[in-house]
Parts: sequence; structure tokens; C-alpha cells
Amino acid sequence: TCALPICADVVILDLEDSITWDKKETARRLAFDFLQDQQSQKNRPLFYVRINGLESELAQQDLEHILPARPDAILLPKCQSARDVQHLSVKLSVLEAQNNIEPGATKIMPLACETAASLFHMGSLINASTRLIALCWGAEDLAFDLGAHHTRQSDGSLTSPMQMARALTLAAARAADIIPID
Repeated sequence: TCALPICADVVILDLEDSITWDKKETARRLAFDFLQDQQSQKNRPLFYVRINGLESELAQQDLEHILPARPDAILLPKCQSARDVQHLSVKLSVLEAQNNIEPGATKIMPLACETAASLFHMGSLINASTRLIALCWGAEDLAFDLGAHHTRQSDGSLTSPMQMARALTLAAARAADIIPID
């Protein structure tokens, strides 16, 4: 039995790419309200929030608005290396303390290869944080960063750069003993 009209293991609320700049504040408020409403539901899925990238001032605003509603995890876009995971982990520790949330309760799932540079640092994620629960990859952002026009060949198979990124994500996730997500 699901509390929502859909059954899913995880529901991801997106504050990043699907939200235009002029709607960021509204999206944060709606996500917060939704999370607050769902916290008391039985048999609910896990709720992850994809924040804006750490390189933007929006990430801190996202975290400050969302963390009091206790999401299960933060989806970290454009993660370059363990340094980004550790940076987010410190931010989460501070906000958890400020909001009386158990230390380490908020997990992290990085989008690990959305940039060309991240491919060279994938192995650094192996021991980046005890908050890591999964590792996923994004073909579209990586293709943009590489200047590629396509992520797939005419037969539907991934192009060789995308195959490599996918394989590196799988290997890094398994080496870190966390879930690889395609």
C-alpha cells in the first residue's frame, strides 16, 4: 500500500534543471510543503531533493529551505569529485544540527559524471562520505559538456563516451559498495 497515488521506491523533487530561475523560490516552497505533508504518511516512498549545483548560490538556499522538511537524501548534480560530496556533507551536518535532525540522517546521491572533469575523479568518491547511498550518471549534461550532439548512435546504443561514463559510474559505485543507478 502506498500513501501516494503511485507506488515508487523513491520520489525525486527537482529544484535544478526543471525549474526556471524565476520559479526557484516557489519550487522550494512547494517542495517543502509536500515533504512536510508526506512525512507522517505510512508506507511512503523515500523522498530525495535534487538541489542546484554547489557552484551556485542557489544550492545553499535550496538546502536551507528544504532540510527542515527532512528529505531522505539530497541528489547532488554536477558532482566533480569527493570534495563536492564532502562539502555537501558539511553543509548538511550544520543544517541537521540547526534543525534538530539526527546527525548523518540526510543521505547523498551524486550525479557523478555530468561533466568531463568528473570522469577523472570518479574513484575519489569511493570513501567520500558515510552519507553516500548511491551513484548515478547523466548522459545529457555530460554530452553538453563534451560538446556532443548525441548520446546515442543511430541503432540506439550509447556513444562510446557515454558507454565509458556509464561503466565508470558502475565501477565506482560497486567499489564504494553503494547502489549504481542508470
